[in-house]
Amino acid sequence: MPIVRLPRMSDPTGPLLGAAAIGAGGALLVQIVAGLFVARRDRTRLTFDKDVQDLETRRRQNELLFESKRLVFSRAYKLAEERYRAMSELIQTAGNETQLWHLTPAEWFSDWREARAEMILLDSTIDHDMKLVLIAFTEWANEIGFGYIENGVKHMVAIEKAMDDLAENMRSSLGTSYV
Repeated sequence: MPIVRLPRMSDPTGPLLGAAAIGAGGALLVQIVAGLFVARRDRTRLTFDKDVQDLETRRRQNELLFESKRLVFSRAYKLAEERYRAMSELIQTAGNETQLWHLTPAEWFSDWREARAEMILLDSTIDHDMKLVLIAFTEWANEIGFGYIENGVKHMVAIEKAMDDLAENMRSSLGTSYV
């Protein structure tokens, strides 16, 4: 029988290197695809974190605005309330005294203008009510200053109404039922 020779394989490492190259290419492709998914997940997480931070910042700004409004509104209302009480007490004790200019001192008007300026910075819709309170106090001071105590008492009602309107608009500006 004749001897049959099988063809010789030229180099046994050739197919092995080819398989390794295919495997490495596949691994590289898997890493690229995994990197895309990780990047998408990180981008989603960063977007979520940014949204949460924006919400937190807006919430904090709203809290600060609310607190600023509350402090300014309280100061303005307290000024009006203190002046009203002082005027009411002095009218009751003054009797027939004809010159009561000292009931509304210039310092009060200056403090009121300052409170009004602060309030306009926070909420300009309140300005109209602040003006009405100032007008009511001014009319009252004019009547009392000229000795018309009866008319001054009538203006007390106008002051009360102006203060009530101011308080109501302050409440609505704060978004609550308390001043």
